[in-house]
Amino acid sequence: MAFREDKQKEIFELFTTIGNVDRNGNKGHGIGLSTVQKLINSLGGSISVSSVEGESTTFQFSIAAIEN
Repeated sequence: MAFREDKQKEIFELFTTIGNVDRNGNKGHGIGLSTVQKLINSLGGSISVSSVEGESTTFQFSIAAIEN
């Protein structure tokens, strides 16, 4: 799934899809990446995406370390 740079921030918005279908031909509901971002943020982390249209997409995330 690779997409245009101007769509990279939008994909984390709830109910936003970029019009692609999965390998089974189903269109998403726009819930997954928004949920992942909220979970990562709640853990003190962040998530980012980089994509080369027509080639590849990379997601990177970090979460805060738990100290005892």
